[in-house]
Amino acid sequence: MRRIWYNPDRTVIPIEFESSDPSLVQRAMSKYFSLGICNSAGTFYDCASESEFLSMIPADRANRHKWRKHPTENRIIVDTSIPDLLNPKQLILDEIDSAATIASLKIILRKIV
Repeated sequence: MRRIWYNPDRTVIPIEFESSDPSLVQRAMSKYFSLGICNSAGTFYDCASESEFLSMIPADRANRHKWRKHPTENRIIVDTSIPDLLNPKQLILDEIDSAATIASLKIILRKIV
């Protein structure tokens, strides 16, 4: 069984269950709620087939953090107004590049180690 979970903030969580057994689905959803992955105040859509599920998910999975529920339709859109995720390695490299002295470079290296 496949489900699209829509959190109140319009973030989207695609979920695939091993079985459509209601007790299994309920246990899995309880775990998602306790881990903070899904908000219990959200809504969901159960897909009738795998092809329907795949048709609702954008092809570009690199921007999964930008997936949002369409405001009026039951589909997922990519919200381009959301900034890209920061790359921690690139942030450290930028700090190293901007270091003006050996002392400031030492401080940056201490953060890494």
